[in-house]
Amino acid sequence: RDRSSSRRGSMPAGHGGKRVISCITFPETEAEAMSQQPLAGQPFSYVDFFWHDKGEMSGFDVLVAKSQRGKMAVKEMSDFMRERAAIEDQYAKALAKLARSQLGDQEEGTMADAWREIKLEAQNVSATHAILATKLLSDFERPMMQYFEATRKNSKKMEQKIADNRKAIRKEFELVEKSRLSYDKKQLDYDRNRGQSEAEDKKARKKCQAAIEDLKHQIDRYNTAQYKWMEDMIASCGDMESLEVERHLVARENFQKYIEMHKNLVTGHEEAIALVEKSVLEVNHVRDREMFVKTCQTGAVRPVDMK
Repeated sequence: RDRSSSRRGSMPAGHGGKRVISCITFPETEAEAMSQQPLAGQPFSYVDFFWHDKGEMSGFDVLVAKSQRGKMAVKEMSDFMRERAAIEDQYAKALAKLARSQLGDQEEGTMADAWREIKLEAQNVSATHAILATKLLSDFERPMMQYFEATRKNSKKMEQKIADNRKAIRKEFELVEKSRLSYDKKQLDYDRNRGQSEAEDKKARKKCQAAIEDLKHQIDRYNTAQYKWMEDMIASCGDMESLEVERHLVARENFQKYIEMHKNLVTGHEEAIALVEKSVLEVNHVRDREMFVKTCQTGAVRPVDMK
């Protein structure tokens, strides 16, 4: 067997029998890929589904985009609560102004009682909506905005770390390719000039061996960089998945509080309107006419013909 072929067999051929995508090495065969076991113990976990690039985006970029949409949803919830609070506050003020108006003040008797209950109900509803406006800001809008700011700061560090890892992998991959080309050139030169003299052959073999060692060293550096990226990806996927779970729980908890607050509001409205309804049912035109007559009568004796 030719000596050059035995030397070539002692160094990694190609990319070590791996498939390279965007400077990342993946299994060459389907069988090797299928032999990998899931990293997570639950279905559809991020860590098992986002290792490849998708178009111009890396798998991590896809997760970041999902996370950013989640953060924007948190901010939008905060914005919604702030705008709802403003509407509730405006409504409360308008209703309070209406309750203080003189509308219906000319009524008397049981009808006047009904008007008083209606205006009192408006006043009470105004107060409950003013409280709702305050609670929407204190219990929802501000905490949600604080949560949004906290998650945004934490994510920036994570995103920068993964971006730096990918840059390091690209740099090391380029160095591997450079070392591989250098080795191939030296091996080609050796094969072409072999046998000219023992001294030259020895010198050429030494250069080839140095090139092999340099290539192995660069491959080790590349594998170290890729392993570091994989470690950080695993950790980051776990963190982002946890953040998404937490976001869902926070949103669900706030929605439930929001529903409960409105249930209490509706209950208060129902109690207030029940008093109005009672007063309206007690409106009695006979009693009101009696009261009017007794209070404002001008005389019960009717006129008679002149004689």
